[in-house]
Amino acid sequence: MKAKQLLILFCSILILTSCKSKEVEDTSTKIVMKEARTIEEHYAIYTDGKNIYYEDVKNNSTKVLRKCLETIKEILLLPEIDENTDLPNPEDLIKQDEVTPFTYEMSLESSAKYILALQKNGWSIVAEYANYLYRDMYFKKDERYMRVIVLENKLKIFEEIGGELPSPQLYINENK
Repeated sequence: MKAKQLLILFCSILILTSCKSKEVEDTSTKIVMKEARTIEEHYAIYTDGKNIYYEDVKNNSTKVLRKCLETIKEILLLPEIDENTDLPNPEDLIKQDEVTPFTYEMSLESSAKYILALQKNGWSIVAEYANYLYRDMYFKKDERYMRVIVLENKLKIFEEIGGELPSPQLYINENK
């Protein structure tokens, strides 16, 4: 009798374990490969490792584009910066010697600090476009616009640009 009970217990454990591992198996990681976001629109191209998806985030709709056969390249991410960190004065950075016109040698962490400093000085992000090579950000303060492009080891700053923003839909659909 005990052998039968042990067998039933053992089978129950196996069934429960297989259900649990199946559940874990189904929760896949979402890797964003391209993203475009403005106040009105937000689109992303992402993969779960099996398929490539197109997502309209604002309208909560997703469609499968194709099987994932290419090398997965996650969008360039900025490190999170503690709000209490010493931040550069954005104007001081502009006064430094440029490596090339509008371009400064800067790590991702320093770029993230610069962006946080801009936001603390009243600039708000009104659009952002990203892939694995760069983050292209548009800022607005009062009626002035600025464009900041973050690369892995560089920061490009364009002040006093016009207020026209690239279309998020055109950006996300390019080479998708």
